Amino acid sequence: MQLNINKWVLLVVSFICFLSSLAFAGEFSDVNINEAFKKLLIKDDFLMSGGVAVKEYARNRYIIAVGSTINKEKEAGTDAFLRMQSFQVAEVKAKKLLAEFIYGIQHESETYFEKKTRIKITTVTENGEEKELKNVEQEKEYLNTITEKVGGVLSANKRVGQWYSKDREMVYVAVLIVIPK
Repeated sequence: MQLNINKWVLLVVSFICFLSSLAFAGEFSDVNINEAFKKLLIKDDFLMSGGVAVKEYARNRYIIAVGSTINKEKEAGTDAFLRMQSFQVAEVKAKKLLAEFIYGIQHESETYFEKKTRIKITTVTENGEEKELKNVEQEKEYLNTITEKVGGVLSANKRVGQWYSKDREMVYVAVLIVIPK
């Protein structure tokens, strides 16, 4: 009985993975990836959308990172400078993901909380008697700041591809490094 349940679970998971791969098919345009690494990226739709993964190919192991950003060129019309700038930002983000993966992230968090109470006293005269009316107002301010720092030197990283989302709203850049065996 347990074996049959495991088979059904495996079948359902496989079907879900198949459906998710169909959902991503054709989600990108103007894909320009180095032929040697195209197979590694094209098969992984989730990585194509941004992230980091360790992949093995042709007896080598690689860490591949894909950074993304908004396509500024689309906002301002066709402009070669804005296109280049968008891809540069995406490349920097990919290198940041690569450094985070290799060296880790240092988080710093600071929380600031302030409570202000204001009391407004109004004097009202009714039937010759003075009465004080108090109106209490409270104001709360909450600010939470999280800072992430990544440190490390990334030598021998290589840009292996760039592409757009299908609607050209986003640009993507892939960088990688070889992991020595």
